[in-house]
Amino acid sequence: MTALALAPAPEPDRRRCHAPREEYFGWVRATFADASASIKSRRYFYNRFLKHWPDLEDWFAEPLLVRLDLHGRVAHEPGKRIGPSHEAGPYLAYLSLVHGLRLDADYVLSRNFDSLFVPKFAAGLGLDLDLLDSFSARMFQFGYAPVSGRSVLTWTFTRLLLMRGDPDLRAIRLDDLTALAEEIKRYCARPEAGFVRASHVSNARRRMPMDQLAEIYQKACLTRLHGVHVLLFNIGQVPEPPFHGLKTAELWRTELTPPETPPALAAPVTRWLSGRLQTSDRAESVRHSRDAFRYFLRWLARAHPEVDAMIQLERRHIEGFMAHLHEHINARTGRPLTARSRYTYLSPLLQFFRETSQWGWNDVPGRPLLGRSDMPKLPSALPRFIPRAELDRLMDAVEELEDPHQRAALLLLRWSGARRGEIARLALDCLDAYPDGYPRLRIPVGKTYTERMVPLHPQAADALLAGPVRTPPRRWRTPR
Repeated sequence: MTALALAPAPEPDRRRCHAPREEYFGWVRATFADASASIKSRRYFYNRFLKHWPDLEDWFAEPLLVRLDLHGRVAHEPGKRIGPSHEAGPYLAYLSLVHGLRLDADYVLSRNFDSLFVPKFAAGLGLDLDLLDSFSARMFQFGYAPVSGRSVLTWTFTRLLLMRGDPDLRAIRLDDLTALAEEIKRYCARPEAGFVRASHVSNARRRMPMDQLAEIYQKACLTRLHGVHVLLFNIGQVPEPPFHGLKTAELWRTELTPPETPPALAAPVTRWLSGRLQTSDRAESVRHSRDAFRYFLRWLARAHPEVDAMIQLERRHIEGFMAHLHEHINARTGRPLTARSRYTYLSPLLQFFRETSQWGWNDVPGRPLLGRSDMPKLPSALPRFIPRAELDRLMDAVEELEDPHQRAALLLLRWSGARRGEIARLALDCLDAYPDGYPRLRIPVGKTYTERMVPLHPQAADALLAGPVRTPPRRWRTPR
């Protein structure tokens, strides 16, 4: 077992030490004055933790699984964690936020710390819940649901504050965000990461491969961190603009197939995906194809480990994969995969086998192993309009938005028919007028690879002038 990397070194001549018993017990009495059971349990947890590790430096030097009370557990069945380290979590949070003790990333990424922002506990730790509420309201303006937006904040802020040893939310800067992103990637690469995650997930997910659990956790962590970066940038606390996943958006290009894939299986897929990236295909479409192949290759490694070259694939393997997709239960929803999901997984395979057989590649089966008749039948949905009463309520809410950028974007969505990505990439000179004075909008090249001009309602044109574009005001011809 690899020993856990220690937290950042303390200040010179200052060792990491326990809080005095009288001080901590006094804090517990003041914080949980009306909960005698909580006072009693926290005293017991403190005494038990000090009995096992009277020197706090010794606890930091222990391997990660020992510090999580998971040492000796059975893989995929970690069970309920009960032990001196796990139960001392609130005490360690106290040491961090009251005494300035910096907890290491491996520990804080392995724990939940769900109670850190509970009002009674947060007040005793110096956390500003009013500020957190204002942040949550801002996240709601960004489009996050109230519960999910607050969850993004509490998860990320908990890790940042405990690693900093400082309860001040206003003190977080870009360096802290970047450091946490790097720690997340390093932590999820640890051999123990998937095992630790198995103690937090549902029974359905617990049966997933350990490396897949760690991969899912890394993606979720970086997504939350990106949400906090967006918030801090918009309120001016972090001047640097956010990057998707903190500069991780393009990393998928460097790993088109799972690392453990045999070379003779990975090479044709990598060649095909790389070729699509170099043509006019949209990168997002290639990424969806890449994700579908990674899913297929992982299934193939489990179901047919004897297949180590693409040329060995036969129709029976593809039929087995289709049967797997039909029977597979989504771990998040507890339901079978939808027809749309199965279509998404199979469509890149169909295109791959058809094209490579036409091109005469010698390291592939050389014939289509999938046909159009194998694809799931997708339901056809009729376009739906927004009833007038609901549209009026929606537009009243849009008019009340304080952020001019949000208001302009939503009005453009209504009056131009542009896609979200096209609106985000509008040029500064995108707005002008027809010879008769009616405004028009130049929409940049997008999914259809076509630039186009569309008439724009004066309401949206005025919002665009008052929002992000800020061109000189002008008088529009109003519609009759």
